[in-house]
Amino acid sequence: SSSSSSSSSSSSSSSSSSSSEDPYADVPITPELEEDGWLVTDTWRDVPYDWSSLMENVLDASHVPFTHHKSISNRNAIGAYDVRMSGPVSRDGFRSMWATGPRAGQLGPQSSWYRPPCFMMQKIDAKETKGYESLVIVYSVPIAPGRCRLLNRNAFRFNKGGGIAGWFMKYIPGWATHLGTQVPLEDDQIFLHLGEEAYLAAAATGKTAAQAYYMPSQADTNVIAFRKWLDEFGGGGPFGPVGSPSYRAQVQPRLEQAQLLDRYSQHTAHCAQCQAGLKQVKTVRAILLTAARVTGILGMLSAAAGLSTIALTTAASPASTGSLQPGSGLLHVLAGVASQLLQLVVPLAQVADTSVVGAAAASGVVSAVAARALWWLGAAGACWAVYSKLGGLEKAFYTGVYPPPRNTDRN
Repeated sequence: SSSSSSSSSSSSSSSSSSSSEDPYADVPITPELEEDGWLVTDTWRDVPYDWSSLMENVLDASHVPFTHHKSISNRNAIGAYDVRMSGPVSRDGFRSMWATGPRAGQLGPQSSWYRPPCFMMQKIDAKETKGYESLVIVYSVPIAPGRCRLLNRNAFRFNKGGGIAGWFMKYIPGWATHLGTQVPLEDDQIFLHLGEEAYLAAAATGKTAAQAYYMPSQADTNVIAFRKWLDEFGGGGPFGPVGSPSYRAQVQPRLEQAQLLDRYSQHTAHCAQCQAGLKQVKTVRAILLTAARVTGILGMLSAAAGLSTIALTTAASPASTGSLQPGSGLLHVLAGVASQLLQLVVPLAQVADTSVVGAAAASGVVSAVAARALWWLGAAGACWAVYSKLGGLEKAFYTGVYPPPRNTDRN
């Protein structure tokens, strides 16, 4: 027991010593999420641009209303970007405060925290204005030059439980959350992938980020701070400076649009929740397709039965005269067929032989058959409509949509 305690103490001491010697040894956590009341949704994606491009992008709050217009923001609600540093850039990162905050101050102030090397958190305090506070947390995990894995946590804490929004966050399937969050990620995907090529070219000529970028306003405060940390404390990143020949030699060629929007290889194929969701959607679609076919056939049989009954009551006279006319043998055959169809789709005990059904009775049968035919065909149409609609949902597991929402109008 004492040996175990000593070992544990030694291990703890060693771990503490290691952490104090290397502040980057542990995976950064979010202190706020250790508190009660937070509702959290998680997502991720392997993205075709550098970890530093991702970190720079998410730290830059000023891009949100423009890049993410109509997906998660609105470019018509823009206020002052009075972003100020809360202290100097150090080996431990930096913090900043945006006093006005998003949506032209409609929400509340927003703070940013960068903890090296891969953690970023932004917090919006909307307790007074909207009754909640929110966190956007991003881990930018380097994979290779020009490639990284984005881990994203979105958290809300509501003053009064959250109502419908809180219920939604608690009970929506994980795969549905993942599909929804792919849209804003794809807002960034194409221009970040292609845009960093221009930065690579500038860096190859010896230009710094300050020389390659045009950053004249306070909106650029976090980008400038991050690039300063990367140059002064980060050694240019895990793969070396972006402008170095060894870095550029490892960067893959630029991808085509279809490749940039490939959700399946960048997420779905490696996500257990989305694999399960895709299987569920495919199963439901298969059931709906079968149901559409079966109900469609029953609808057509009902219509055929109705047409047979109409033909018998208008062309045959036995029902009114009580005796068969010449050539009525064929009508008896049709009568038998109609009777069997009617028994299949409209099981009426009194319709045993349509050749002896009076005109009035036949008219009632035709009405019943017509109603049943319309019911079956309506059910077939409904099944097909839902089947087709779910086809779009199934496709969403495989590929994104172009153009992005911001390009779909001029407002």
